[in-house]
Amino acid sequence: MSRADAAARTITDQTGPALGPVDVEVVAANLGLVVVRQVADASVDGMLIRRDGQVVIGLNDGRPVESQRLTLAHLIGHHQIHARRDLILDGIVRHVHSRLACIPTDREEMEANRFAMALLMPEGAVRRMAREADFRHSRATGGPAGAALRGEPGRDGRPADGARDHPRRVITPP
Repeated sequence: MSRADAAARTITDQTGPALGPVDVEVVAANLGLVVVRQVADASVDGMLIRRDGQVVIGLNDGRPVESQRLTLAHLIGHHQIHARRDLILDGIVRHVHSRLACIPTDREEMEANRFAMALLMPEGAVRRMAREADFRHSRATGGPAGAALRGEPGRDGRPADGARDHPRRVITPP
């Protein structure tokens, strides 16, 4: 288990099993973090500042709520596993040539991302939801793709679209 996963699990184990979305605001408060929101430049998602024993996380209030939630979880990850840094500024990093958001290559950014995912989607909750999900009636598995996933024949009696060129396999949910 990575140290990001272990740090997130320590928090989720203390709060008990997640029955719904993890409230990252409560997690931040329980860790003694002050969360401040303010509209900032679109290239800034958030920041973490450590000063005089206090930790403040600033979030760009101009970003969508879901983005702020992810940024908060990410910055909590920096707080938990990168304690030596006094200032962390998170924003959109772009390739100069392609103008596409890049995948982080910095180890600390990858760890903070992994922490955020482990915090927002605790393994136990994801496994429970996967066991309880009825994939047969999901919109995501409708139409020819869903028929192919379920191993059902298409209209012509042959394997459904997407499965014609592949050996027939029935995929069952966990």
